[in-house]
Amino acid sequence: MRKWRTFVVVMLAWLCGCGSDTGRPPIPARVGVDWRSIAGNPILLPGPCPSWNCLGAGDPALASAPTGSLLLWATTGGDQGGPVIARASADPGLSFDWSPAAPVIGIAMAGAWDRFIETPSLSWDTSATRWRMFYLGYRDSGFVEPAIGMMFSGDSAGIQWTRPALPIYRPTPGAWDGVFVTGPCGVRGPDGVWRVYYTGAGTTVGIGLLTSLDGLTWAPHPQNPVFERRLGAWDESVLEPCVRHVDGRWHLWYSGFVEPLAPDTRIAIGHAISNDGVTWVRDPDGPVLSPGFPGSWNDLRVLSPDVLQRADGSLLLAAYGFSNAAIGTTVGWIGLWESP
Repeated sequence: MRKWRTFVVVMLAWLCGCGSDTGRPPIPARVGVDWRSIAGNPILLPGPCPSWNCLGAGDPALASAPTGSLLLWATTGGDQGGPVIARASADPGLSFDWSPAAPVIGIAMAGAWDRFIETPSLSWDTSATRWRMFYLGYRDSGFVEPAIGMMFSGDSAGIQWTRPALPIYRPTPGAWDGVFVTGPCGVRGPDGVWRVYYTGAGTTVGIGLLTSLDGLTWAPHPQNPVFERRLGAWDESVLEPCVRHVDGRWHLWYSGFVEPLAPDTRIAIGHAISNDGVTWVRDPDGPVLSPGFPGSWNDLRVLSPDVLQRADGSLLLAAYGFSNAAIGTTVGWIGLWESP
């Protein structure tokens, strides 16, 4: 576990910009490990009830548009009868607005394998000039028959989408992930191989990997799960991975918590690194992003990270959370953090 006193001193010095007041040189920030909350968090708040987003939003997916603008997709809910996907855009000051002011992907007809969808992950397909979205789909409320889907946009704005006839992956009953899958994160590596990391639960709980050479046909990795929970640790259950290739290595950010999962369970974000995207080494200090201070908007949970590397090499992390005071009243609120 992180040495708490040292952590508090370093973070307070960093946040207030007073690290040099002690006469000592500032401690260099570790990319992807040390995070600073941006001004204005949370960036997206619920709409008035009744409305399509009055329950808040979670599962953020960050991406840079071909024009250079910053876009964000998220799961939200309200008066639609279930989760929907909405899109937001940001100005240069990282102020976000829902644009368009309505869901971009709604609830499908009854009987569809992905009638309800959640946890989007976005990637720009340069060769086809369209967006690719990975997501959790399920046939009915209660996560009935969960599977991982992939759909493509019909426009460069990521507003028009066509649902696929079939998922790219459905777990086998009795397998390590045979009970539940969720939280896919798609990334194409420098070797040209597509990878989708996802949460699985069955005979164990962990993070699985699907790979594809053409981005269309997918196969589970033979070593699945490639990242497992640690019983008795702060991350004895893991959720919602985000994997990026940064500075020559693979980086994994994930949600972790101590079981059982209850309304008041604290959730934090951990980090691991890998040379091959399969064998991972956890950060030895535990969570790299924890819930906020008591009374803050996210003093109970911060989870479902998505990370974007910007043109200057710095990282921007989106996640969502909520407070103890908001238990049972919201899906969550989305915030942003920076790592230099």
